[in-house]
Amino acid sequence: GLLRVMRASTAVMLSEDESRVKPNIQLPRNTIVLFDVPMSTPEAEVRSIFATPGCGEIVELKSDRNNLWFVKFANEDITTQTFMIIRSQTFNGAPVHCRVKAETLYP
Repeated sequence: GLLRVMRASTAVMLSEDESRVKPNIQLPRNTIVLFDVPMSTPEAEVRSIFATPGCGEIVELKSDRNNLWFVKFANEDITTQTFMIIRSQTFNGAPVHCRVKAETLYP
């Protein structure tokens, strides 16, 4: 019946005891979060962090509270490649603190 269909489905995942089900969603990881960069920093200065050869083209750039910046790229491969480059750089004399973030399911 229904359990057999859910076991065979790639759209959902069952818990080990098959009592719970959740969607099997892979969210793209195409955003780099920069930490400790003041919101007052001019956008051009933030973009300069990504001017190193090998960094991807920025699709979207926005600042947020708590000195966070969200930098979106076209796809996960470009994001990962860019992350590997910038994490060893400095900005205003301090190491660049960053991580790759998955997109959220709901806006």
